[in-house]
Amino acid sequence: MSAVPKLRFPEFGGEWVRSRIDEIGTLKSGVGFPEKEQGGLEGTPFYKVSDMNIPENSQEMVLANNYVTEEQIKRLKYKPIASNSIIFAKVGAAIFLDRKRQARNFLLDNNMMAFLPSPEIDFRFIYQVFLQLNLAKFAQVGALPSYNASDIGIIKVQIPSLPEQQKIASFLSSVDKKIDLLRQKKDALELYKKGLMQKIFSQEVRFKQGDGSDFPEWEEVALGDVAKRSTEKNKDLELTLVLTNSAVQGVVIQTEYFDKSIANEANISGYYKIRKYDFVYNPRISSSAPVGPISQNLKEDGVMSPLYTIFRVEVQHQGFLSVYFKSSVWYDYMRSVANQGARHDRMNITTSDFMALPIDLPCAEEQEKIADFLSALDAKIQKTSSMLDQMETFKKGLLQQMFV
Repeated sequence: MSAVPKLRFPEFGGEWVRSRIDEIGTLKSGVGFPEKEQGGLEGTPFYKVSDMNIPENSQEMVLANNYVTEEQIKRLKYKPIASNSIIFAKVGAAIFLDRKRQARNFLLDNNMMAFLPSPEIDFRFIYQVFLQLNLAKFAQVGALPSYNASDIGIIKVQIPSLPEQQKIASFLSSVDKKIDLLRQKKDALELYKKGLMQKIFSQEVRFKQGDGSDFPEWEEVALGDVAKRSTEKNKDLELTLVLTNSAVQGVVIQTEYFDKSIANEANISGYYKIRKYDFVYNPRISSSAPVGPISQNLKEDGVMSPLYTIFRVEVQHQGFLSVYFKSSVWYDYMRSVANQGARHDRMNITTSDFMALPIDLPCAEEQEKIADFLSALDAKIQKTSSMLDQMETFKKGLLQQMFV
């Protein structure tokens, strides 16, 4: 194995030194945290594994669900870790998520571990090294998977001189900053769109006609007034492309989404045919789709499970309803007609109640303006998302070439 990276700043030469983790820093396990001591709102953060789920803690720990006071620290003889550290789970299924976070001035519970780099190691550099380590493969597998300091300490990594570490870290920090800015921009656009959609579909925000005058008032209609349910079975096996309705991605090809085929030729004869531009409702609920998602099929003709409700919208309303169903203004009605005795993971709604879903419908011209405006916003989000993907791919390539 080469001890020289493929991509290197020209002012540096020589081989990198192969060292064990416990030779370039200290590993510390967390301490017990009695339940009666938990719940504090100020003082030193006492991190638990669940704190890594907080969105603001995606890279650096800045928030905690529990804090401890100086009085608690003295009474319980805790020793807070003041220096820059890398923390990660050391017990349970969480270790297979392989998450690492930066932290400073903190305490850890006994399901976590911290790595404190030595003075001759640049913290930003070693954090990038840790991000590339698959710690999960060093776990002691059993009823409760875990690893201890000795398991992690023997891992060997290649380390350059401190000046080269600092140069690499500074460069990668600038890349990370660009990635963070793109991620913030994407999040801001998505939040703006979500808020604006609610205002548009609740009619707090209205568009104007070309001459500046108001559009006519919206008309309340039932879904069944502008759409018809489609229940055409695939008895002749005319169609073999199996589609599914994802809460996040919309209508997708099943084999691409699940990496395998759930259906087979023997059972798709009972599936419903779905044509391009048809809409489909999936009653399965999730955090992304609290009453189940409704999506438009922008793929090609295919088949879907009879658990889904497929309906065909009149052409002139398709653009508007494709964005309308991405809002949450229709959620309350769905909850009001759902069978309360239904399974907890899916909505149980009769076909008649579903097709009676009330929709406030603007005139054709305003529908077009709304659809065009939101589509343009989607294009901005997609462009930013693509730029973010490109930057993350660029960084991944750098890591592969700048490290040994």
